[in-house]
Amino acid sequence: MTQAVWRVLELWYFDVQLLGGLVLHKERLAEMKTGEGKTIVALLPTFLAALEDKGGVYVVTPNDYLARRDAENVGQVLRFLGLTVGLVQSTMEVADRQKAYKCDVVYLTNAELGFDYLRDNLAVYPHQVVQSKNFHFCLVDEADSILIDEARTPLIISESVPAVPRQFEAGREVANALKKDLHYTVDEKNMNVVMTDLGEKVAQDLLQVENLWEPEEAWILYVLNAVKAKELFQLGEEYIIRDGKVAIVDTFTGRVLEGRRWSDGMHQAIECKENISVSVRSQVSAQITYQSLFRLFPRLCAMTGTALTEAAEFEEIYGLRCTGVPTARPNVRRDYPDVVYKTEEAKLNAIVEEIVLNNERNGRPILIGTANVKMSEAIVSRLREAGVEPQLLNARPESIARENETISQAGRLGKVTVSTNMAGRGTDIILGGNHSQMAALNIRSLLADALLPMEESSKVYSPDEEFYPTDMPGDLEKRLADAVQGIAATPVGEETKTFLDVEELVASVGGEAPFEANESANALMDLRLLVLALLWCCRLLPDFLGGFGEEEKKGPPAKGEPERVEEQEVDWKDLAYQRQLERIANRKRKAQPNYKETAEERKVRLRKLAMWNAAQKKGMTDVVGRAETTVDIKVGLMKPLGIEFEKYDEEPNRAWVSGIFKDGSAFKNGEIEAGDFLFSVNGKEVDGMPYEEALQNIVDAEGEINLAFSELKTLYKDALAEEKDQVIKAGGLYVLGTTRHESRRIDNQLRGRAGRQGDPGTTRFFISLQDDVFRVFGGDKIETLMDRFRLGDAIPLQSPIVNDTLDRVQKAVEEFFKKTRTTLFEFDKVISKQRELTYKTRKEFLANKDTAVMKLIEEWGEDAVDFHIEQVKDKTDEEKAKEFEEYFGFDMPQLSADMKEDTPEAQEAARELLAKSVREGIQSKAKSYEEFRPGFAVEAARIATVVTIDDEWKALLQKMDALKQTVGLAAYKGSEPLKEYQVQGFKMYQKVENKYKARSVSRWLRSKPKKDAQQS
Repeated sequence: MTQAVWRVLELWYFDVQLLGGLVLHKERLAEMKTGEGKTIVALLPTFLAALEDKGGVYVVTPNDYLARRDAENVGQVLRFLGLTVGLVQSTMEVADRQKAYKCDVVYLTNAELGFDYLRDNLAVYPHQVVQSKNFHFCLVDEADSILIDEARTPLIISESVPAVPRQFEAGREVANALKKDLHYTVDEKNMNVVMTDLGEKVAQDLLQVENLWEPEEAWILYVLNAVKAKELFQLGEEYIIRDGKVAIVDTFTGRVLEGRRWSDGMHQAIECKENISVSVRSQVSAQITYQSLFRLFPRLCAMTGTALTEAAEFEEIYGLRCTGVPTARPNVRRDYPDVVYKTEEAKLNAIVEEIVLNNERNGRPILIGTANVKMSEAIVSRLREAGVEPQLLNARPESIARENETISQAGRLGKVTVSTNMAGRGTDIILGGNHSQMAALNIRSLLADALLPMEESSKVYSPDEEFYPTDMPGDLEKRLADAVQGIAATPVGEETKTFLDVEELVASVGGEAPFEANESANALMDLRLLVLALLWCCRLLPDFLGGFGEEEKKGPPAKGEPERVEEQEVDWKDLAYQRQLERIANRKRKAQPNYKETAEERKVRLRKLAMWNAAQKKGMTDVVGRAETTVDIKVGLMKPLGIEFEKYDEEPNRAWVSGIFKDGSAFKNGEIEAGDFLFSVNGKEVDGMPYEEALQNIVDAEGEINLAFSELKTLYKDALAEEKDQVIKAGGLYVLGTTRHESRRIDNQLRGRAGRQGDPGTTRFFISLQDDVFRVFGGDKIETLMDRFRLGDAIPLQSPIVNDTLDRVQKAVEEFFKKTRTTLFEFDKVISKQRELTYKTRKEFLANKDTAVMKLIEEWGEDAVDFHIEQVKDKTDEEKAKEFEEYFGFDMPQLSADMKEDTPEAQEAARELLAKSVREGIQSKAKSYEEFRPGFAVEAARIATVVTIDDEWKALLQKMDALKQTVGLAAYKGSEPLKEYQVQGFKMYQKVENKYKARSVSRWLRSKPKKDAQQS
């Protein structure tokens, strides 16, 4: 793997990174600080897990951007090693998802993994399932965010059912009329409200109803939700309005939770509060917590920058032992004590004053971390009033579109960046500015203007000229413009229609191998053979490998040239050994601090990179970077491509080969010549163009823009070098926190943005006693302390005593939320087991063979008889006969007088007679289904079963949710709520299981196929 990463990405693993890979391979959680290269560390255990070929291998990231970046960038290393790499994005359709999940390694977000799992278990037909492999291995990046912060909210798939806007509107009017502490009390700690007796009476009078708790109308739910929306859910904090809809904001990351809605009418109550039309309400169809989802993987590992503070929880819930991995370079960041103010107004004034003074003193870059959108915008407004123009990064759509741009220059001199705490996470802040990112943004703007339609081009943010550190020389600007026009004239340019297409093209130009094969290129097989022929003819060898000796640089003789006998006498093994020594020497030379790449080295590297990009784009995954000698090309290079040799002829400029490719296509009687080639593939002749023309097509367009892109990066890097030195002398990045959070871990995440890879940096938190974390969880203790010192609002208190008190409050908050997550997990374990059993049964019908499905129907027929007998045991004979006919679709057999006696023997005899009748009915129904259409009996059985299971599962979810609400009262009668939930939940599931088995058989027996279905 170290060799593959070096050859593809020109990166070399530090020892601590290899240590991190070992930790992950041992199925543990590795804590690696920001900037330590976790992305390439993830390749190590992922590659080994994929080689096991025991099921799906997933790399999970917090957002689509990081998933795509990793798949396109480091994913090329896995492709170089012969694995297939898939990417799942939120915008993908079913067919694209199915294709991605079939790959050896899949990059995706935690939300996509969870929702696809739930959707697969709602699929009615097998072809609707996207996750074709069983769960085997999962590596979670930014594990603290995914496994801890998001673990309190389950993933829910709901279906829309008609809502009654009148009820939500009435609830809103009542909530507006009620007064806090008089008609209701607010429990911010538990996010709940409790009505007082007076409040209930006033609400009943306003609604003109006698009882708020009447089950028919359930007005209490609408009133409570409206009051919660009024008191606990604030615009700009818990949600924003986007495109006329309420969008939930993750309070930890500051990002919008795409596709997520609050359940139990809460979302509709907030819509009503914001005067947004309420048309539907949601009913839960499927749900799962992240705790249950990730525990499904036999092999789970994770990595993050901050984990040790929650080590006990990771091990208790996920079985992940935390291991801290040391940094490659010493951490020289300085963390200063918190500055505490009495009021939020005083804190904000102090923050603005600190930033203004910093800009006047040395202009060091500042990153301001805020807890929510509202706070970030308030600080930006105050800074602008003070004459400072900050960059803003939060959950607003216009801000998200500029996320990369904002972070890429956050480390520049004089830059002030205001961000919600985790926005931009996964992207390093480089002191002095990120020259590679700036060059990529410049190229992206040029490509978007040249290739995209006006509507799509407007979506691409183009930085102004001041964004770039220097102007481009005229000749480079012209070459870039010409190169972009050259790309526009190729099929790739013509097919670039969307913003994502441009992003992919930029990744390719920047040296990141494109993720998907280009459909506009030649067919995969034709190109495979074409590139193979080019390499076979050794015409690329001098540029590609940098050359060995004079004889080797000449390559094989062209047509008509006399054979060079001396070339046959070369000791190829010794030559390969010498070349390896040369590579090691070059690597050591390049590692020297004063190393500078020569023009010739750059030319060779860029030509190699252009060929690599072109080959990968058109389907070649293992051609470039493998061959060390001509012999390797003639014989060994075929094997990485999946060709098994049957025979070959080592004539200098001709070869005869036959074999088979990885994809199963035959490669027979192939003839390769130096100037052109002719192949017979599966009996069909395929003519190829001369190698000069092929090479021109492959390299020219992308090679030119790649060369210009490299020069642009060098230009920006040189321009930023002095600025980087100034930033380092000024003290590096200054991270300024605006509040303590619910966990020390989140504070440490923010601190970790400074001091990456041994860079200097400082951090400091500005706090007020009106911050939510202290106001809700006990800030009155600190306020008493400050009153004792008789300090004014604008005077800060910096004292170890205060910091110790803050730490104690914060630890209490951590324990509270840990208990909340643990309780949720313990309750969820009950429904998780039920889900596991239900989905397993459902999968048996969807995935099993036809004979197995029919056998299950027969077995369930027996269960259906038992269920029916239990249901009608207290009814008359006439009622029993009528209900039997309605339930099974045919007449009930006559019971003898002996069978009607109240003895165990009689009851067993009656049961056996009914069971025999149902077995015969199933056989008769199956026969009629087959007469209608062959295979229809099994098709109908699958549909009837999965639809019935889904109906009963939805009903059970609602009952289990109601049970969770009511078991809290068990404590008042001396029972343990969790134990009560487990016992009652088990009984409820048994009933549901018996019911869906019986109803499935009943539905299948009573169904009547339609004639138009047969004709279609």
